[in-house]
Amino acid sequence: MNKNMNMNNLNNCDFTCLRKKNIKKLKSLYKTQLSLYNKTYKKYLRFKFSNNRRLVRIADRSIKPQVVRANNRLNRILIELKNNIDETDKLLRQQKKLINKQNKQVVKKTHLLEKQKKKMYEKNKELISKNAQIDFSSNRNNYRKFTFFLVIILNILFAIILYRILSQKK
Repeated sequence: MNKNMNMNNLNNCDFTCLRKKNIKKLKSLYKTQLSLYNKTYKKYLRFKFSNNRRLVRIADRSIKPQVVRANNRLNRILIELKNNIDETDKLLRQQKKLINKQNKQVVKKTHLLEKQKKKMYEKNKELISKNAQIDFSSNRNNYRKFTFFLVIILNILFAIILYRILSQKK
């Protein structure tokens, strides 16, 4: 599998492209071998069913093994083509399972992120509310301090004025 991926990068050809190239090679090889088989088989039939005994012997001893070899090559190519298709289908099923698994993981993570985003939004609102409460309390405390000091100063002034008024009357 890594070999195919490395070849993909080198040839700039994706999986579908590689599959098409491989099938094209096998088809070409099959056509060549089929043509050779047909030519050899026709020759075999011509020799086998001729009236000449020498040609019949040549057909059985020499040409028939060539026909069998050509037929075996064709069968091997067909088996290889079938195996290639089976392997490709298996790889595609594995990739589909992997993609589905990854999609499920992405959906779960997206759902988790949405939950976290909602929670962060709620926490942010809570934090803003608490900060507003803190600001309000701080301002209220400052107002109380100011008012308290103002009352103390006014009381001191009132006491001084009252003391002067009382000291002048005596």
